[in-house]
Amino acid sequence: MKEWKILLVDDDKLVHLYIEEALKGLKFEDKPINLFHAYNLDQAKEFLTINIDTAVLISDLVMEKDLAGLELINYVRNDLNNRSIRIILETARPEKAPEDITVATYDINLYLDKKELNEVKLRTAVLTSLRSYRDIILLERGVKSLEKIIRDPHEFVFIEDIYSFLKECYEKIENFIKYYSITNDFKIGIKYKNFIIGDLFKENFDSSDKNTIKKQFEYKGEKNVLLVKFMHNINPIEKGIISVFIDNLYLSFISSSYFINMNNSHKEIIYKLSDVIEARSGETGAHVRSVAEISCIIGEAYGMEKKRLDILKLASPLHDIGKIGISDAILNKPDKLTEEEFEIMKEHTVIGYNILKDSKWEVFEIASKIALQHHEKWDGEGYPFGLKGEDILLEARIISIADVFDALTQDRVYRKAWSFDEAVNYLNSLKGIAFDPKLIDIFNAKLDEIKKIKYNIEL
Repeated sequence: MKEWKILLVDDDKLVHLYIEEALKGLKFEDKPINLFHAYNLDQAKEFLTINIDTAVLISDLVMEKDLAGLELINYVRNDLNNRSIRIILETARPEKAPEDITVATYDINLYLDKKELNEVKLRTAVLTSLRSYRDIILLERGVKSLEKIIRDPHEFVFIEDIYSFLKECYEKIENFIKYYSITNDFKIGIKYKNFIIGDLFKENFDSSDKNTIKKQFEYKGEKNVLLVKFMHNINPIEKGIISVFIDNLYLSFISSSYFINMNNSHKEIIYKLSDVIEARSGETGAHVRSVAEISCIIGEAYGMEKKRLDILKLASPLHDIGKIGISDAILNKPDKLTEEEFEIMKEHTVIGYNILKDSKWEVFEIASKIALQHHEKWDGEGYPFGLKGEDILLEARIISIADVFDALTQDRVYRKAWSFDEAVNYLNSLKGIAFDPKLIDIFNAKLDEIKKIKYNIEL
């Protein structure tokens, strides 16, 4: 915020000249005041609709029509839903809207009688309004910025290593203050053992100064110190919210470390379970891992968010969990399945869904739908329900490509592995038939990465 915007709305040009002269040279927190002018209701509405960062509205009560000022106030508070702007109502005809009734009925902040108006009262009213506006904006920005890390801290910083965390912490605090603080004149310093970020620890200053935020956190028995030094008098609200932000940032690191350990345990359990299923059908655990990696390559290129990708990677190994309910005779039959046997094999989709569907864990919720839908086809000729196009879950559409491709390039009891190129050509022959054409295009664009994953080679 480089300036404070104030809109003056009055149909009397002399009032504009007087107020402009009265406010000339006025500053608040070293930022200039920029006075804008509107001479009727329509001009005011247009300006305020565009300039949502206007700090103060000074409006006459009676203009081109009686009580035009009150109509403008209703427009600002109700139509624009702007609760931040401070409103000063000034009038030479208080009998039209008495002060006590008007203040009680309308959301205004000051009521001024033009007959009693002078330069001192005007400047005082504007400075008081700007101070109130500043505090409201600080609180609004603070709430918005803190909302995400309070709601889901492990998403904010997902780092195990303390040194990487402290570097990330420095950047996050710097960006937060630049966004949140009305003034940006500050320095940050972080120290852990002999690891120092920023120049603040090289300077000689009093860390107990009221314009300094000092935090000490302990990690594995060692203390680290974080300092934020403001070069101006910091508002107590501003200081408090930045302090809360830093506290939550540290808690997010502790939370993410715990979450990573828990996540790794879940991943190990899932892979062990999928290994058992693959072993029953004469396949190797490498298949489910390849499917997971290839699926994530496609999903990331598609534009999936990180959290959704993480869930996809954990859920994908369970796509064939329903095979646990299919007999070994059918799973490991070296010849082509009969029509009746194939109908039984198709049941693994529903069996897998039923195994996972009642879990409250988000990974299993998605995995249940993947298990159910990964044999559906883009043209609607798949099973078990004949879903078509984007009615099929995106994760299931991705995994169907990765699953078929990886299965084709591995030996099975009923055939030898296909070459990489043969499998690629086969998938492309079914573009828009069995597989989502957009995902096949992404698959083709990522063949080098997929080959690296598939054969673990450097290209």
